[in-house]
Amino acid sequence: MARLSSVPIKLTISERKELQRIRDEHPKKRFWVRADIVLRADVGQSNLAIARKLAISRNTVKHWRYRFAREGMAGLKTRPIPGRPRRTLEERQGVEKECDAVCREPHGVLAEIGHGNS
Repeated sequence: MARLSSVPIKLTISERKELQRIRDEHPKKRFWVRADIVLRADVGQSNLAIARKLAISRNTVKHWRYRFAREGMAGLKTRPIPGRPRRTLEERQGVEKECDAVCREPHGVLAEIGHGNS
């Protein structure tokens, strides 16, 4: 069921100081935007007003506001993406070399009957 109103946010003094520090000093934009969303929500701004001010979607504001209300500061951290981990460049190049070596060698049933890459 959809939420009809914005989740209320009430910050402690220490949370407010930490969020202000993140907003003012963090090198990555995504973290200071999250902090700014929560700080603006604390002073009573609506999701739409926050979204317009930060030039982001209202759904993004709702997402981070809700996560902070549910989990506190820990909710603003980036979570791991599910699924198989990405391969590094070295891993991808290693797989390509193995494939090239296997494709160039005659092997298996085809090699036995004389249908190799000769």
